[in-house]
Amino acid sequence: MWHASVSLLDLEKGKTLEITKLSAVNKAILIATAKSMLTGVGQIPSEVAQGTLAIHYRRCLTEAEIADLPQSWCAIPAVDGAGLDVVLEQDT
Repeated sequence: MWHASVSLLDLEKGKTLEITKLSAVNKAILIATAKSMLTGVGQIPSEVAQGTLAIHYRRCLTEAEIADLPQSWCAIPAVDGAGLDVVLEQDT
């Protein structure tokens, strides 16, 4: 699973802003930024989710990407934190 997370930092306060308090424009910019970070990798199914402090974008690995993974990396147990966020989009 490819995963990108983006959030908005208030430089004056040095704090990450809550996603629910952002304007629709800023939220759309975060979604577009997360998607652009994974341009050219992975495949659908994918998911855009809203956490408290970040927008998360996940894309499944392609068969070729899976084949290129080292065996030692594949032996690491998968951990999925999905389900804690609000899903905004799927397969985009």
